[in-house]
Amino acid sequence: MRALGLDVNRVADLKRLITVKALALGLAGALLICIAAYPNDYLVQSNLFVGNHLPVAVFFLLFLFCLLIRPLLSRFPPAFHFSNRDLTVAVVIMLAACSLPTSSLMRYFPTMLTVPYDLFATRQHWQTNRVLSYTPRKLVPEGWYIEGEDRQLDRTLTPEQRLEKARRAEFVNKGLRNGIVSGNRFVWFWPSGPDGLKIPLKSWFPLLRYWAPAIIFFLAMLIGIVGVVHPQWSRNELLPYPIADFTTSMLHADGRRPFPALFYNRLFWIGFGITAFIHFVRFVYCWYPDTMINIPLEWRLGYLVARKFPNFYYHGGDIRYVFNGHLYLSVLAFAFFVPTEVSFSLGITAAAMGVATYTLWGFGYSYTSYNHSSTLFGAYLGMFAIIVYLGRRYYRQVFQAAVGLRTSDPVAPDSRAAARMFLVGFGGLTAVGTVMGLPVYLSLVLVTLLLVLFVVVARITAETGDPFIQAHWYPMEVISRLLGPAATGPRTLSISTLLSRILAQDVRECLSSFWVNGLRMADNEGVPRGRLSSWVLAFLGPCAAVAFLAAIWVNYNGRGSDGWGLMYPPRMTYDSVAAQVTRLRQEPGLLEKVVDMEKREGAFSLSALRFRLRHISLQPGVLPWIIAGLASVLACSLLRIRYTWWFIHPVLFLAWGNYATNMFSASFFFGSAVKWAVVKYGGGRVYQDLKPFFMGVIMGELAMGGVALVFNLGYYWVLGVKPVRYMFLPG
Repeated sequence: MRALGLDVNRVADLKRLITVKALALGLAGALLICIAAYPNDYLVQSNLFVGNHLPVAVFFLLFLFCLLIRPLLSRFPPAFHFSNRDLTVAVVIMLAACSLPTSSLMRYFPTMLTVPYDLFATRQHWQTNRVLSYTPRKLVPEGWYIEGEDRQLDRTLTPEQRLEKARRAEFVNKGLRNGIVSGNRFVWFWPSGPDGLKIPLKSWFPLLRYWAPAIIFFLAMLIGIVGVVHPQWSRNELLPYPIADFTTSMLHADGRRPFPALFYNRLFWIGFGITAFIHFVRFVYCWYPDTMINIPLEWRLGYLVARKFPNFYYHGGDIRYVFNGHLYLSVLAFAFFVPTEVSFSLGITAAAMGVATYTLWGFGYSYTSYNHSSTLFGAYLGMFAIIVYLGRRYYRQVFQAAVGLRTSDPVAPDSRAAARMFLVGFGGLTAVGTVMGLPVYLSLVLVTLLLVLFVVVARITAETGDPFIQAHWYPMEVISRLLGPAATGPRTLSISTLLSRILAQDVRECLSSFWVNGLRMADNEGVPRGRLSSWVLAFLGPCAAVAFLAAIWVNYNGRGSDGWGLMYPPRMTYDSVAAQVTRLRQEPGLLEKVVDMEKREGAFSLSALRFRLRHISLQPGVLPWIIAGLASVLACSLLRIRYTWWFIHPVLFLAWGNYATNMFSASFFFGSAVKWAVVKYGGGRVYQDLKPFFMGVIMGELAMGGVALVFNLGYYWVLGVKPVRYMFLPG
């Protein structure tokens, strides 16, 4: 237990730390998030319910509970009181549930499995290459039945059965994108209205036999691996965890005081009031732009630069975010709590990418998104290698203990249990991928790349406090670029792309980041991590089911407004399959050989493996960019270790070139400048004294985000009209 940083004498007390009321409050909040998030974002179209790793809904509920409800409950008998640990458990459960309802899972899960069917009739190159035929019908609703696509199936059906099957497939798949009712009424999961229409939930049950275990094993893998790496990051590498520590400060009350200790600090309320006033004015201005003043937080100087330096502006890639920027006050405040070199490196991402892109253009190289995703993969691979290297002894001991081997050092029981959960999740997801139709070795590679992606994203969250992270590389894209079309195969590409895009299309709300913050909060309040992990995994199953029902309810009612999520990821998936088939057809007979190999392969076939190895063809230009990203991170990390004056953090090469970091770069830059000035001219004491002020800035922005959320939901509920959308953080 000493490895956990806990007194041995407190073991008996720790077993009773997770109370029923804490679990009940956390589950109720988690279910509320899973029910409301998707309708709020895509039906009401209010500011995002979750949106990033600093979810407005959770922090607004926490703020109201600590300000109003907790002091009221303190007047009742102790059985009604919520301790710091109780609130920590509840908030951690709610944060974990934030990874389910929108961008990290349900924004893409239903649409990736239905929209391609709807798009098929309008995309000629899909029809020419028969791209939908390579997706196993067991993985999609109603088997994506298209008459003439599967002649063997057609021969087993009568004309009437074929007609009914095609009608049903169209109703289920096209209905999700376009809606199955017209007018203003809603359709539910049971027959309603004069026509007796209902949401076709039964059509989803067969494919959930494959997708539900994949999602559960994936969640278990992330909870497990974060539970393994967190003690190393927190106690040995001393990462700052700014989001987690801010959350603990918001809920931690001292002694018998009814309010959190932070609420008694005047500077907190000054920062809160200034930020809340700014956003209140801006929110009202959105509704009444003709009569209300505005407090601008944006600047638009790009037109001046474009006029004086057109080549630099138009060929400098992301340099436009430097001259057309936005100041996000909470991001500036978080920069105050992390090392200056970290916030400075994030602050120069847009400028650094602009200069690099312009320099490459000057030498005649075009730095495309294709090249950039390869560079980012190399950077993530380099950071993952650094993570493993720095904790190599600890990780080896933990996994030895997990499989029952003797270790030279004592291993904490929670870490051992986390490693076992990871191994079960990793092995289970690999097995599900094989059952879906992937060969076992490619399923293993795909799951390993998913692991690399989400571990590094969790590391960025713990080290930088950046609430909005995007990766811009996808595991299956990397595999297909390194192997080539013949060694990959259209069936393998179709299955693995569906799997990787559903689980990793957008990591802005990923479980690994929420969970790494949750474990730090648990450590701050002495909550046992092993028990908490088990409860969270148990709750995520029903929460995922509720989030799924909410998502398909909105879409089958034709009320979804997510144009990008409904169109582009499904289209990009099968555009890549069509492109692969086109390339295979350039060599006579090759496509037929590849298709025949994939049909005969099963989980593992030695002849199929030999065929794939013989036909590996590395895509042009991929390897140099991967090596460039890998070398950048490794070199930057080595320089940080070797020279104390080196001020660039490798997070620069993990975060540059994507929308999320570009939007935040100016805020991080100004935040690093503020911290540098305070420390240089005020010293460490002034720096510590000002922390409550910047915590107030963060909470003021989140609180006003919650007020706008409640107002917009009420406005839509009463009037049935979509409100004005005011985004406190990027959408």
